[in-house]
This record gives sequence, structure tokens and C-alpha cells, in this order.
Amino acid sequence: GGGDKGEGSGKEGGCAAGLTLRSVRIHSADEFWKPAFSPDPSMQRKRVAIDELRVYWQHSLPRKDLVAARLRELGAGASLRGALEAAKPADRSDSLLLPLSLALRAVVNANADVRANEARVRIFADVELISLKLAKGQYRSLMHTVARASQFEVDAKDKAAARRGATGERPRRGPKAGAGGSTVGWWVFALARVAPLAFAATRNWNRNLAVRLAARRAIRLEYMHLVGKAAAGGASVREQARVKELESETLEVEDVVLWRELAARTAHALHPEGGKGGGGGRALGGGGK
Repeated sequence: GGGDKGEGSGKEGGCAAGLTLRSVRIHSADEFWKPAFSPDPSMQRKRVAIDELRVYWQHSLPRKDLVAARLRELGAGASLRGALEAAKPADRSDSLLLPLSLALRAVVNANADVRANEARVRIFADVELISLKLAKGQYRSLMHTVARASQFEVDAKDKAAARRGATGERPRRGPKAGAGGSTVGWWVFALARVAPLAFAATRNWNRNLAVRLAARRAIRLEYMHLVGKAAAGGASVREQARVKELESETLEVEDVVLWRELAARTAHALHPEGGKGGGGGRALGGGGK
């Protein structure tokens, strides 16, 4: 039994659950299922008899009637069995499962021919009518107990996660000495412990971004250099083919237009005597997608 201060559980909020039974008998049996030892070890019969099995749930129970209170009342030398007997309900009004008697019979045949579909183990059950009963107060008490147990589990997991962090390990040290005194260092340290996956993704994204920017810059410099040579009439056939390859397979239209214009401005700044609208300008205007 245990405390339950929930709605519908009474002023003192106690509830208790358990089961009782009159007897359990397990024995070997003969072919008529009477207690006996089988002379043939390859053919065994076992019988289990359960008399008056009952499951109960008591709600609105005074705390003095709970098992823990009974143990304190009986003293330090009291046994759990004695406390359970003292706390056992006097009647059957709080039964969920009314007294049930059943018998299980098992036949084990070690010499059974499995290829002939003979079973090595056969089990038979003799069960009386099963009667279940649930009062309104019992239902409220059960639902409240289940809800509290679920909330307890959630709270315990949240507290454990808060103590350990999302990595499953409790941090043993702070940031490195170089970053320990800065706010950024502490934020990086906290993010790495609380959200390690997001932290790793951020670092990978930063590394990949740097690689992509470096590759794009290399392509831009190469393209502008080749376009400048082509505008001056000094590009080889191979370099002209490379310009067409970049424009058709790698660069976007915006990149072609912008970088050609930048190349023309660079060439004009380096060689202002070329003037406006000369052959160089016409050469620059011929490319693009």
C-alpha cells in the first residue's frame, strides 16, 4: 500500500493494492490426475491448482491501515507477512478480481514423434468464470495513481538529463583555459554539452562553408584571368575552351555577367589607354550563357 493524495482518494488519501489466495498446490500426477510419481521418466504429468485468487484495490484508505503504518505499529521485530495480514481487508468489497480458482495440467512426453505431429508438451487449463469489478472510486484512484507514476518518471528523466547533459555524461571540467574567461567560450562549452549534435552540425557547416568559399574564389580568379586574356587577344585555344566550359557547366548567368564586368573594369584600370568601346569591349560582350 502507499499514499495517494489525489482527487477522489479521501481526506487522508491512502490506497492499497494486492492479491490474496487460499492455497497453491503443485504436484506430479498419474493418468487420472491424482497425486502420484510417474514410474516412466519419459512421461511426466504435472498439476497446478490455485484456490481463491483475488486482486483488490482499496481507495480512500486511512493511513493507519497501510502496510507501512502496520509495520511501525507492530514494532521493529515485526515481519512483512504479519503486517500484510494485519492490513488485509476484512471483506471483499474492494475486489477487482473476485475469488478465482483454476487448475493447470501439463503432460510432457519425451518420446513424442515430432515428425508425426505429436506434441511433446500439452497444457490444459480448467478455469472458472472470471468476474471483474471496478467501482467508480477505484477507477478514479487507479487513474490518478497511473498519472502520478507517469509524471514521476518524466520528472526523474528530466532531472537526470539536466544533471548529466544531453551527452549522457556529467561534465567534469569547464572550458579550456584560453576560452574559460570569455563569454563566447562558455557558450561554446554549454552548447557542446547540452546539444552535441547541433554543435557538431554547426562546426561541420562552418568547415564546409570555408571550403566552398575557397573553391568559388579560385574559380572566379581563374575565369576573370582567362576572360581578360581573351579580351586582349592573348588567350590560347585551350584557354578559350576552358572559358566556354566554365560558362556552360559551372557558372551561373549572374556570375558570368558580373565577373566579365569586373574583368573589364580591372583591365581598364590597368590599361586606361585602351579607351571605351574598343575591340576589348566587343570581345568581353560575346560570352555568357
